[in-house]
Amino acid sequence: MLLVGQSAWANPLLINLPADSWFRAPKTSLAAITPPAKYLSEKGIHCVTGPSAIVTGWSGGAYDPVRHKMFVWGGGHTNYCGNELYAFDVNSLTWERYTEPSLPPYDRDPLADGNPVSRHTYDGLQFLTHADRFWAYGGSRSVDGGGTSLTWVFDASQKRWINRQPSGPAVPGAGHIYNLSSIYDPVSRKVFMRDPHHLYTYDYDRNTWTRLRDWAHSWNGQRGVLDSKRRLYFTIGSGEWQVYDIAANQDVTAQWQTTGGSDVIALEGPGVDYDAKADTLVAFKGGGIQALDWKTKAWTAKSGTGAPPRLSENGTYGRWRYIAEYNVFILVNSIEEDVYFYKHTAGGGSASKP
Repeated sequence: MLLVGQSAWANPLLINLPADSWFRAPKTSLAAITPPAKYLSEKGIHCVTGPSAIVTGWSGGAYDPVRHKMFVWGGGHTNYCGNELYAFDVNSLTWERYTEPSLPPYDRDPLADGNPVSRHTYDGLQFLTHADRFWAYGGSRSVDGGGTSLTWVFDASQKRWINRQPSGPAVPGAGHIYNLSSIYDPVSRKVFMRDPHHLYTYDYDRNTWTRLRDWAHSWNGQRGVLDSKRRLYFTIGSGEWQVYDIAANQDVTAQWQTTGGSDVIALEGPGVDYDAKADTLVAFKGGGIQALDWKTKAWTAKSGTGAPPRLSENGTYGRWRYIAEYNVFILVNSIEEDVYFYKHTAGGGSASKP
């Protein structure tokens, strides 16, 4: 039964979860809908690791609040050559293989059929709500591990990839596409991205990249997080904690030092996102989560009951996302595991008001 004020599309199970609790959605492993092993082997798509690298191959994801779907895309290098895109419907708790894998030869971007090559996606995936597009940049491509600096978007309504081919001298180069972090800022309608050398913005409407400043960070896996209330862009992971004030256009890391949370910050590509209702950062590190209290600037441990005990291999990146309309976090930890949800605070979110 829907509650008063609750949207007709809503799944009341997720909205009504108790605070500080985990829910494992039954029979929701992504592995159930990957292409048949025989097909992958015969067509040369399997590569070394196979479909498990859709998650374990330094891969991320992004949430589409228009369709209430969590998109997951990954693979790359010698791990997995399949470039198919997957979507988890949060309302029905079901997976869909949104596109089919392209056939070889690989080692190029775009491929012969015009689609992007499989790649380690790192933290280079976002959903641009104002444009209704899934955005992807950078990564380590199949099968040679070379970098790719094309700017891709996916039209979920038409189920097609579009190579945007942005103009201007500031398009990040092929040597700057690993271990990046990114966020989408709905106020400016821009993507902010840090590669190992610089801070950039990508403007979808103008289809241009702009280099904002030199801002080197460590050559390891980071996660970008937007605090939408303060418009702060956090880069977190592999021992790094950097904070950029979007409105002021300056590094404000010194003003946002925290206590605790060292185990989260040390992780490669940690699962971290901003909880808009509770106004806090919430991080998954395997087992219990860590939440950051802005008043004390201290990280505190929360429940691990029912949580996956271990992180996915090679980072979580954007496969841990806050879903505002449900006031819940979603986690895709491996293709063999079911999808997990974590409820930090009780009640619904921006589009459901029980």
